[in-house]
Amino acid sequence: MVSIDKAAIVLTLAIVAIALGVAASGAATQNASPVITTPTMVPTAGPTMEDGAAEALAEAEALAETLAEAEALAETLAEAEALAETLAEAEALAETLAEAEALAETLA
Repeated sequence: MVSIDKAAIVLTLAIVAIALGVAASGAATQNASPVITTPTMVPTAGPTMEDGAAEALAEAEALAETLAEAEALAETLAEAEALAETLAEAEALAETLAEAEALAETLA
């Protein structure tokens, strides 16, 4: 019977050792600090234009300036055409006047 008592004591000690190990790991898990940290506020920069957008804006401004110059040239061309018509009318009047003077000389 002594050998059965020794086996029971060894089995009891093994069960106690396992229980102590489980209790120790449970305590370590419970006392551990949380893994998740609280979120922190990080200041963000305001919206900025990317390089491509800045280049596109500069190109659009250059095109607008070119368009304004083209419109000014169109106005100048229209004025020049009006002056050319006026000059043609003046030349026609000068020819008519010359013919009238020639006719007046022949009649006189």
